[in-house]
Amino acid sequence: MATRELSFDGAVVLVTGGARGVGAGIASVFREYGAEVVVCGRTPPDGAGPDFVRCDVRDPESIAVMMEQVLDRHQRLDVVVNNAGGAPYADAAEASPRFHDKVVQLNLLAPLHVAQQANAVMQHQKTGGSIVMVAA
Repeated sequence: MATRELSFDGAVVLVTGGARGVGAGIASVFREYGAEVVVCGRTPPDGAGPDFVRCDVRDPESIAVMMEQVLDRHQRLDVVVNNAGGAPYADAAEASPRFHDKVVQLNLLAPLHVAQQANAVMQHQKTGGSIVMVAA
């Protein structure tokens, strides 16, 4: 089977929800391919790892602060992997409207807000950028 050589040498990659689980795996692979990886989340990863920015992606103001921090540290943003998401188990017929609002906020609105703010940055870069949306 043919292999393809990938390189993200020096690319600045932001992975939302990158401190744990699937996001941590995504961040790890980008680091293996040479990227400068920033992960965001509400709690930092355990142990040493990529650059971390605390951010609640459900809050557009928190996203704006995160983008400022990424740009202050790295001067650009090449790739965003919108990975943060999830929902605790609940019986849909019995879960409260507030529960459903929180799930929609995290899994629909948060990635939209991250993508909008990342796009605003990438539109002003000569190299543009890429936004990857993860859904499960």
